[in-house]
Amino acid sequence: MNGLPGRWLLAALLLGAAAVPARADDSDGWHPLLSLDVLTVGNAGKRNLNAAKDDCRRLVAAGSTSCAGTATSAGAYGARAGAYYRSGPATLEFSAGYLSGGPTAGKETLTTTPAGSRTRTTTNAAGRALIEVGRQFPLSDTWAFGLGAGAGAALVGEKVSCSDSGALAGTCAASARKSPLQRGWAAWELSASLLYRSLEFSVRFAGFGRRKSLPWNAFGVSLGGRF
Repeated sequence: MNGLPGRWLLAALLLGAAAVPARADDSDGWHPLLSLDVLTVGNAGKRNLNAAKDDCRRLVAAGSTSCAGTATSAGAYGARAGAYYRSGPATLEFSAGYLSGGPTAGKETLTTTPAGSRTRTTTNAAGRALIEVGRQFPLSDTWAFGLGAGAGAALVGEKVSCSDSGALAGTCAASARKSPLQRGWAAWELSASLLYRSLEFSVRFAGFGRRKSLPWNAFGVSLGGRF
């Protein structure tokens, strides 16, 4: 760039680059947060398949000649909002969120001889609250890396729809549930985050557990902001 206009333009660009704002959460104190969350199937796929095999064994013991069982599972998605307190690189976070999907969601299909079939679908809607401690490691004025670990509780509403036919007609009555059954679960989470200014992308390992129930553990991701 030549001449006075070019020099003014270069100076403006340099001044603008020097004035790029730092991350919005650099200051100590309370800050709001918001994120969208997605959880994978995790270990629910294997757990639901084992449950289908157990149901088949019970049907064979009850008189069926043979039984084949399949199971499919889905992850969960939702959002969370909350606030965190920052003191230097350390953070203490409180959040509450909603997930469509949860620890018992899935679909089981059984086919027997004599000819019979049953399909049972379980859906979950989960509210979750977590307390998380974390630490951030600044990489530059605009980038940072974070680690966190949290624990809390979830309230999971479970609905079960079921259809049966043939030799399995009438077996749905014991499991169908149109009104949601509300159950409390323990919840926990580990996270690794990359922050660009106020934007945060996280990889998470989330878990749900309840008494003697096998825990649901799943990897997930979230995208949100710390303001």
